[in-house]
Amino acid sequence: MDHYLSGVAMHIAPALAIFFAAFIQSITGFGLVIIAAPLLMFFYEPKLTVPHHVADCMQRNSVQGFLMRREANFSARTLDVSRYARRTASRLLFLYLHIQ
Repeated sequence: MDHYLSGVAMHIAPALAIFFAAFIQSITGFGLVIIAAPLLMFFYEPKLTVPHHVADCMQRNSVQGFLMRREANFSARTLDVSRYARRTASRLLFLYLHIQ
């Protein structure tokens, strides 16, 4: 158990950086990526920070979208699912190819 908890201390500061950025996003509606990515680069290498941060933000936004699905306007004019799906797929493909 001590070995498991010894690695937690070095991740407290990055977790606080993400918490701060999420707090700013909850107030303004944006800012998680803009604030957290540079702050995380103080603690981790950019090669690790960017893909991890993209995955983290996609997960957070998916949960937020799921929780707010009843209040969303799903008309054809406001929601173009195919465009967003293509854009997300192309970004994931770019990240995959860039990491290789």
